Amino acid sequence: MPRPLLLAILALTIITTDANAQRRRGGGQTPKTVAESIKSAEEKEAEREAELRTGWNGAQERHINKQDKATRKRMKQTARRSLRHRTGRDVPWWKRIFGKRNRVRVRR
Repeated sequence: MPRPLLLAILALTIITTDANAQRRRGGGQTPKTVAESIKSAEEKEAEREAELRTGWNGAQERHINKQDKATRKRMKQTARRSLRHRTGRDVPWWKRIFGKRNRVRVRR
């Protein structure tokens, strides 16, 4: 085979493999519009958050069930005390102290 023909065949082979690499795996269809794309991204994010949430709750329950009765009682008391002390403290202490609202104003 002549050299230019061999190079042309090699180039075509490389181009076709790169084009196939852009296809999605799993057989999903590419969204046709921007709205569909945004909707699918939001659905995936919601699924991911739900999965993380259920995994966290399950791990927390397993952790509590492994403790003995006295430890569970102490954990419950600490949680109640923590909730009571932090009511009305949605903003962290450093934001309350160093926040924009509490800066010292310089008078001119």
